[in-house]
Amino acid sequence: MPKLPGVSHSHADDSQLTDDDIIVRYEEGQIVGITILNAGKRVS
Repeated sequence: MPKLPGVSHSHADDSQLTDDDIIVRYEEGQIVGITILNAGKRVS
């Protein structure tokens, strides 16, 4: 994937899957990203 100018790119060193199917990615203890699984099914 090409890098976008002005956008920081990090690499997670840990991740956690929550009970409500959200993946939280961490780098050095800081949150660097989230992924919401089945997001289309969550919209009412």
